[in-house]
Amino acid sequence: MTWDRRQVMQFQNAVQTYNFPLVGRGFETNENDIFADVGRLEQYVGGLLKHDNNIEVKYGLANVLFWGYYNIGYRDVRVAEFMDGCTEEKINLFKGLLQNNAIPTLNQIKSIKLPQYSGISFISKILMFLNPMEYCVLDLQILKMRIAGGARALDRIVFGENENQIRVTRHNETCYNSWRAECRSIKNTYFQDMAFRVVDIERGFFNMIQNGNIATAIELYHNCYQKES
Repeated sequence: MTWDRRQVMQFQNAVQTYNFPLVGRGFETNENDIFADVGRLEQYVGGLLKHDNNIEVKYGLANVLFWGYYNIGYRDVRVAEFMDGCTEEKINLFKGLLQNNAIPTLNQIKSIKLPQYSGISFISKILMFLNPMEYCVLDLQILKMRIAGGARALDRIVFGENENQIRVTRHNETCYNSWRAECRSIKNTYFQDMAFRVVDIERGFFNMIQNGNIATAIELYHNCYQKES
């Protein structure tokens, strides 16, 4: 099945009205940084992650947590635990994964054992900030779109009813890469004339879910034409 014009416009609106807080943390000033748009936030955090200076990289990783947990009460606790537990050795290992502009895998980042980065939800946020054109987030909100026995990437994720995070496994990483390929396919199929990226497609679904339109998000996700990537 394919989307009709109404569905395309509905999803376009979801992408364009995405409004997650445009806030980063200036750890040297102990003040929040407010950004004019999501692109500038991405440039700020992505620039820190790719920085030559270890402390700046550490601030970048802390900012991924700060942004991801922004509306959650234990945000500052998680960030503080990361800052206290992230060693110079771990930062150097992370920087090593980014040599020659490489984008690491979920499993490569997990192997470093960065504090607070054990599941796909936040590790995929790192990848998104490194390259929002081709990478996006896969978290528990997005996972609400999966259906039992379905054939889409999210349907195949292994996630038990008693689990509280999406485990990084070889199988789940394959599903994550298929999920971002699906987002790329939607972009290329329905929004060729717009400057949408892989992350923008994911954010369109996220926005729908956050606004209580889960049924619509599920319908669109499972009915969109899956173009060969």
